[in-house]
Amino acid sequence: MKKQLFSLMVVAGCLSFTKPVLADDSSSAENTEKMIQKMTVQAHALESQMHQLNSQIHALKVEQQTLKSQVKTEKAGSHQSMHAPETTPFYPIPSVLSGSPVMVASYLGSHTTFSPFDLAVTYTDYMENLRILQLREALYNRYKRHNVEGPSGPMLIVSGKVEGQGIYSSTFNSSHTSRIDLSAAELDLIPVVNSWAGGFVSFKYDNSQAPNQPLTNNSRVHVDQGYLTFGNLNRLPFYLTIGQFYVPFGNYSSLMISSPMTQQIFQTRARALEVAYQHPCDQGPYAQVYAFNGDTNTKNNDNINNLGANVGYSYSQGSAWNIDSSVGVIANVADSLGMQQTNLPTGFAGFSVGNNEALVRQVAGVSAHVNFGVGPFGMNTEYVTATSQFAPQDLMYNGHGARPAAMNLEGYYNFRAWNRPSAVVASYGQSWQALALGAPQYRYEASVLTSVWRNTLQQIEFRHDVNYSATDSSNGRGAAGPTVGGGSSNTVTLLLGIYF
Repeated sequence: MKKQLFSLMVVAGCLSFTKPVLADDSSSAENTEKMIQKMTVQAHALESQMHQLNSQIHALKVEQQTLKSQVKTEKAGSHQSMHAPETTPFYPIPSVLSGSPVMVASYLGSHTTFSPFDLAVTYTDYMENLRILQLREALYNRYKRHNVEGPSGPMLIVSGKVEGQGIYSSTFNSSHTSRIDLSAAELDLIPVVNSWAGGFVSFKYDNSQAPNQPLTNNSRVHVDQGYLTFGNLNRLPFYLTIGQFYVPFGNYSSLMISSPMTQQIFQTRARALEVAYQHPCDQGPYAQVYAFNGDTNTKNNDNINNLGANVGYSYSQGSAWNIDSSVGVIANVADSLGMQQTNLPTGFAGFSVGNNEALVRQVAGVSAHVNFGVGPFGMNTEYVTATSQFAPQDLMYNGHGARPAAMNLEGYYNFRAWNRPSAVVASYGQSWQALALGAPQYRYEASVLTSVWRNTLQQIEFRHDVNYSATDSSNGRGAAGPTVGGGSSNTVTLLLGIYF
């Protein structure tokens, strides 16, 4: 109706303009009628143009509302965790890009939790190759769910950390030490070749101090791990890993700054081949078998001489509760890092020091762990032991062959302090017949940690170690003299770390 009224007004205006002409010359009526018809056509054309303009304005308003909604969604996504639902915005890498895309964790464009514990660099060494494989699967699954073509070439995921510590301690001989240290610097590279093949390379800084050398002169960088993993859990529940990695003997989960004694003694890194099974839904049963050429031997040969296996079960009911447990075996515990090199200034230095790798006999080992959580509470329990005694010539305790063992019991409570993720942790550890390996007999620890800024960690730990008795003595192959127990020590450690 409004548009018709507008057209009549335009025509009326034209008539009022032409009226004097009609009064002066009636013979021009025919020309005037043609002029009116022409103006009427122009009015209809103008009306059509206005309709088109109104349609364009409406389309622009709809587009503006859509853009506003997308901005709000992205802002909301910045406060979600990596494990949030798929409403988190997805930033795909265009497949038309040339070269190899590089992503810094957090990956996939989704946002991590405030604390750094879901970044690749904070994965535990236990079954780390499986975590990397699951990360790769998650990447390709998200491309598929968002109907986005994945990148045509390989990708590289980068993660890392830098940690500094302030340490004060009283030692077993009642002396006192204090220092400020760059305790860790690590760069992890995760190449993703395709949905079936990928790898992992970890560069670590070594802060150990060589005898009679300044500490800063010995800051070496080495390849801690480097391996290839082949598998696609979406298609097949089996995968294969080959390279240098920590074999799945022992779990060693801990929120403490100090490593548990189970890890200190028995953790084993090797250049190995592993074939593994993982239940398709990432929960349920899992298993690994592996083989490698260990450093210690009984016949001075250079062959594959160490085997191992691990079977476990994991289950999670969201944030309500979770459990993970496993049992592992290894043919020779003497290949562990803690037995290869003890870092003791006197006594048994380790089987790798000098010409100590030839053993009288190999000694097998067994590990078992159960980790579970209920709401904000959790507990990690683990026991690792040699299955028999070493020959006295290889490792001795109180005059007979040593049979080292260790356990760790740790509980924690998660909470928020000033709206920051925090936790309190307490643990108890014990070792048996491990005096020559530098482990205390008892260990008591307490710690508080928080994350004041995103992807950072601030933690303070108190550790009380009780040594073996002064009447206990231990020795190992190639040692100049026995290691004798006695005394206790206290250590306070403050850690500040950044993670990416």
